[in-house]
Amino acid sequence: MVGIVRGDIKAIHRNRLIAHPAAENLLTAAIPYDPAEVATYQGGLIAKIRTKIAKARNGYDLRYPMMLSVWCNEHRAIYLETRDQWQVFVENNKVFFDDISPFVEIVFW
Repeated sequence: MVGIVRGDIKAIHRNRLIAHPAAENLLTAAIPYDPAEVATYQGGLIAKIRTKIAKARNGYDLRYPMMLSVWCNEHRAIYLETRDQWQVFVENNKVFFDDISPFVEIVFW
């Protein structure tokens, strides 16, 4: 099971940091959308999760169910902020996410 927890980061910034209405798209305007860079970021997430799964299979105490929590803090993650965008990411990597044992769940946040 893959869980997706993602807050509305733009709303946080809009409500707390950005006072002027003209600055509403400041976050995405400062970081241009580049599909290749987003794909590279997603590939990096898969590689890091794959490494964590390998470590867990070979050295963790497997007597208890485990959940892997992934903090998405890379600046390109602003283009993956909706549940639908993360769901597409999971569906595009379905074969990988179908075998995440020993983890029972992966949560992106």
